[in-house]
Amino acid sequence: MGKLATYAEKNYILSDSLTKTALLNFICVLVGAGVRFIFRHAEELRPDMQDMNFALVGMVIAVVRVMLTAVIFLLANRRIKAVIANEGFADPDKLKEEMNPAGSTLLTAYSTRKMLQVWGVIMVAANLLQEFCSRMYQNVIDQLQHYYIGESMVTNEAVSVYNSTHGFKYIGMITALIIGFFVTGVFLNDRKLMIFSAVMMVAFAIAFGMLQMFTLRFADRSIGIVWTGVIYHLNNSFVLYLFSHYIRRKHHC
Repeated sequence: MGKLATYAEKNYILSDSLTKTALLNFICVLVGAGVRFIFRHAEELRPDMQDMNFALVGMVIAVVRVMLTAVIFLLANRRIKAVIANEGFADPDKLKEEMNPAGSTLLTAYSTRKMLQVWGVIMVAANLLQEFCSRMYQNVIDQLQHYYIGESMVTNEAVSVYNSTHGFKYIGMITALIIGFFVTGVFLNDRKLMIFSAVMMVAFAIAFGMLQMFTLRFADRSIGIVWTGVIYHLNNSFVLYLFSHYIRRKHHC
């Protein structure tokens, strides 16, 4: 029984990595939101990304997040390599039999390592892409506002442009996450994960094409909520956290 417990513990490498990444993403979102809330002027309508101080804070947060995410998956990859090397298994079939003696999961250690690499690339690339797209989107909004309304930054037209185009900032990143959920469902032969991927794709499309920005008043401050951003950040933190626990409990990986 001791040997089986050891194997079971090692089988949680993938879900552990995703849990840590989800918590890291959530903390970074909270830090960024806290900075915006504390230093934003009460009646300021201009998007936060057009404030250079906020942009600098966001860049620092992004660099820290990318570095820590890379460390999480590099260490996880080292762990799974050690499992394979230290136990001295020679072929994948034998490895599957030993790592999963009760057939508790569909993933062999080799497949787990591949999934770690897939998710590592997705999470690091998503964070890098988020920062790059934010900077490019900021430039586009600046140019549009300057072209249509000159130097005046705060108008209803400016807010409308920001709302109607904001989803473009998140398309690449939400696509990467959806692909990650779907590929994991394929590896685990889990139809629920495949269906969930399709649902998230439809939800993002509806938010992008139909929902308008919601303005919330809190502590004498106006807070603009863009639904495409809400969907992305939820998927990158809360949903990812639930996903990691789902595959841990159901698939023991």
